[in-house]
Amino acid sequence: MVEEFGIALVPGLLEVYGFLINPRWSFMDFLLNTENVVHRGVRLNAPTAQPPNLQAERAGRDSVVITYRSKRALCSLAKGIVRGAAAHYRVEITISSDSWCISLRSSRGNAAPRCSVRC
Repeated sequence: MVEEFGIALVPGLLEVYGFLINPRWSFMDFLLNTENVVHRGVRLNAPTAQPPNLQAERAGRDSVVITYRSKRALCSLAKGIVRGAAAHYRVEITISSDSWCISLRSSRGNAAPRCSVRC
């Protein structure tokens, strides 16, 4: 259910923050630039906003591994947003079944959930 909510969020997110997205970007470009461009813009526009930290790395010509970090631990929401973005870009994706979520401890002892999603 949370994943479906993430899918449904994408049109509204694109409406509000679409100006940050280069219209020439592919789906892969969008994923690789979300943290540095989109989330940075969100933080500048709304200083109290705390979007998750995303690290996206190419894992091959047509694949990417996205590492999500947030105390909110909404890995399913992140997957849904990835699926919604794929629908927006009209690409078919597969999120591998070996995607995982674990909780890591920060130096302050706070849980820092981390998920990797392979597309």
